[in-house]
Amino acid sequence: MTVRTSELRAIARRGSLGVLAAALVIAGCAAPGAQESQGPSGSLGGIPSEGAESPRPTPTSSPTSGPSATPLPTLAFGAPANVLPPLSVTTVAVDAIRIHEQPRLSARVVATAGKGEMVYVNSYGGPVAADGVDWYPVGFAAGYRDWPEPPAASALATPGEFPYFIGWAAGGSGAQRYLELAPPRCSESDPDLAILIGMSGWERLACFGDHPLSVEGTYGCGGCDGTMGGDFQPWWLAYPAQLSFLWVEWRISLPPGLTLHFMPEPGADYPAAGSIPAGGSILRVTGHFNDPASATCTMTRFDLDQGLPVLEASAQLYCREQFVVDAFEIIGTDSNYRTLHDQP
Repeated sequence: MTVRTSELRAIARRGSLGVLAAALVIAGCAAPGAQESQGPSGSLGGIPSEGAESPRPTPTSSPTSGPSATPLPTLAFGAPANVLPPLSVTTVAVDAIRIHEQPRLSARVVATAGKGEMVYVNSYGGPVAADGVDWYPVGFAAGYRDWPEPPAASALATPGEFPYFIGWAAGGSGAQRYLELAPPRCSESDPDLAILIGMSGWERLACFGDHPLSVEGTYGCGGCDGTMGGDFQPWWLAYPAQLSFLWVEWRISLPPGLTLHFMPEPGADYPAAGSIPAGGSILRVTGHFNDPASATCTMTRFDLDQGLPVLEASAQLYCREQFVVDAFEIIGTDSNYRTLHDQP
């Protein structure tokens, strides 16, 4: 199935989690209003799901029943069999799952997601194996369906309408899946920047693979600063807190634009000084996802009181989801560009 470009363009106006999701992975805490109850030793299923919404419908351009049904599109990158990709949208496949503060059954429960509810896999942190299940860092808001944008940034949400929780959810145990990957929404033609920003990281990889793409936007961050504890190799591709963004319209706010990764010269760890454009430049950028260097990606996150190596498959998927710059052309300067230091 494919999605009309106009439909994706409407989705794109709502943005994406970007670096906010990477920061939330480490936080592992609940939004105000989280339940205070403790989770039982068994935290899966057995919870009534009356009133739970059906999964987000797969976008189509024609009906999916009968002999004239439109087949699923051939993806540029197939879904992995045993791991939920970072930055992906999933639906609850069992009666219910509980969102825990930490990846273990004894951790405090902050929210419950019923069958068919949508759960967003945040950043790069899972799966973590504990208590016989595979845990993923997730974002969840009951009834919310506009992922990858977090509810707090939604133009459709009013303050307090969508209590937003972050924590850890069990994706499955062995061959049994508790969370199922939602079908990617792929456009019928090459996307512009707004469409890319409106897609999840997994959708970009699945839909476009390493196909070269060209987009235009304003480059910069505006004085952002971010650090993330851990060991990430190669740094230029794997480090989650890189702050080189391409924006449709410049603004100092979250969610950010599309993160750009600039390749260093062979043998170097970092891009050379002067090889990255100045903030406020309007760029025409050509690049790709699924860079070959992704096959060498390793990530170790420093939290939960220890260094936890990220599963190799998950680390490589995260790197494959990153947009790597092949070339760029400066085509102008955005007069609206300001840094944090320039603000009155």
